[in-house]
Amino acid sequence: MTREQELVDRLKSRFPAVDARVQRRQRVIVSVARELVPAVLLWLKQAGYHQLTLISCVDWIEDGQFELVYHVAAHASGIHVMVKARIDRENPVMESIIPIYVPAQPYEREIHEFFGVDFPGNPDLAPLYLDDWHDLPPLRRDFDTKAYSQRRYDYEQ
Repeated sequence: MTREQELVDRLKSRFPAVDARVQRRQRVIVSVARELVPAVLLWLKQAGYHQLTLISCVDWIEDGQFELVYHVAAHASGIHVMVKARIDRENPVMESIIPIYVPAQPYEREIHEFFGVDFPGNPDLAPLYLDDWHDLPPLRRDFDTKAYSQRRYDYEQ
């Protein structure tokens, strides 16, 4: 049995509701309900996955959801785990994981700014990049870049 499969088996034993699988060598994908994200990440950290390398967001506009993807790694094993959770697109809220991984702060802040996801527990969700922004978050798939530019810069055809 591979180290990746051992990790999947341990995760499924501890969290029967997770969908975990080996994607390839040194890559495990775990899909969970949003409520389980903190518990799964805490368990992974205690299991040696100390490095939060990224949090990304995918806009599944057709499904009315965002998918948050937490990338964690263990240097000892070289295994990269992607913990995925879907949240409602109309009311995008996910508990902050700063108490587990302090480096989550800027990632959550960036996702808040570009997708509009709220992270209760994050003490600073102020904009990182966008000055004086009063429109739909720009990385949402329903953001119309052309219409925004025409409004913002008084573009005439």
